Amino acid sequence: MSNPCWPPLPIVQVCGEFSELHRQLTEVAGVEVQLFQHHIRHGTPDAVFPNNWFSTHAAGEGAGGVGERTLVLYPMKCSNRAAERRPEIIQVLLQQYPRLVDMTAHESQSKSYFEGTGVLVLDRVNGVAYVALSERADRALAEEWVSGMGYKDLVTFHSSDQRGKSVYHTNVMMAIGTDVAVVCAESVADDKEKQNLLVSRLAAILASFF
Repeated sequence: MSNPCWPPLPIVQVCGEFSELHRQLTEVAGVEVQLFQHHIRHGTPDAVFPNNWFSTHAAGEGAGGVGERTLVLYPMKCSNRAAERRPEIIQVLLQQYPRLVDMTAHESQSKSYFEGTGVLVLDRVNGVAYVALSERADRALAEEWVSGMGYKDLVTFHSSDQRGKSVYHTNVMMAIGTDVAVVCAESVADDKEKQNLLVSRLAAILASFF
């Protein structure tokens, strides 16, 4: 006998929202979208956040620092997140982004991590990378990323929540858009780091909007 309450309303709502997002991107905005499925057998419950394990970069990005279309693969702290790096997905991405920067060896070699555009907030126009340092955002790997990608500058700082726990993904507390920048300055306790972030860096970005 079928269950009259299946699927639950939240699942129906989420699937409906996803379908509408796909329609808006493809039919309204004209964006080419690649859809990939994950199954319970993959053991990857966080696969809806693929930006943590890979990022893509256009030629000329970062004030001209990125020389060609580039795919970057990132070292993940948790094994179930690392399992999201499925070969068939990577092969599709490489068709559009032929240059590969693979940082995943750090998972085993140095036990250090750098979780994609979760920990990287990028000013892709001016070539500045912002990173809130944490167990998932290693300083040395941030420096390696900036050097390898040809970005102009790296801004690092420490961010924490109300309980004093580190904010492990930078994109939780700041974002940079085409004509807007958002930052939770209260989460940066160190005055010098906050001054550097707000006055020296973001102020210059905001000035360029007007």
